[in-house]
Amino acid sequence: MSSLPSPPENWFADRTAVLATMHRKERVIAPLLASLKLQVTVPSEFNTDRFGTFSREIARSGTQLEAARQKVIAAMELTGCTIGIASEGSFGPHPAMPFLPSNRELVILLDRQHNLEVIGEAISTQTNYRQTQVRSWEAAWQFAQQVGFPSHGLIVIGVAASV
Repeated sequence: MSSLPSPPENWFADRTAVLATMHRKERVIAPLLASLKLQVTVPSEFNTDRFGTFSREIARSGTQLEAARQKVIAAMELTGCTIGIASEGSFGPHPAMPFLPSNRELVILLDRQHNLEVIGEAISTQTNYRQTQVRSWEAAWQFAQQVGFPSHGLIVIGVAASV
């Protein structure tokens, strides 16, 4: 007689998941997973920037979801954990309404023991994401003030001058 599988609410009990982060996301994610009796570990010196940086200094290879998936797989391989979690955020045009700016965060959970992939998404238009091209210091300063600098950081990207 074969035993019945454990109910899904017990799938994570007393297991450890690796969280692929270097930006202290465990402060938010770990307490949420504690309700599932899932312990969270963060590998030391795990560099998520190698999968792409927010500032575009290192290009993201693939989509936002593919980058999150690459992070979680690398962290699971590094630690040997059978459960892994990663996230990937972006600011840009709303996917359904491209004329609206949005903040989109994807979270992925992989569980190799139960052959499970869960993807969560939070998307909001409550953001001060904006972009512009400027041709003078004065225009740059005016834009910076409009978006809340210095309480909110800016990313400046050079572009080639058009002829």
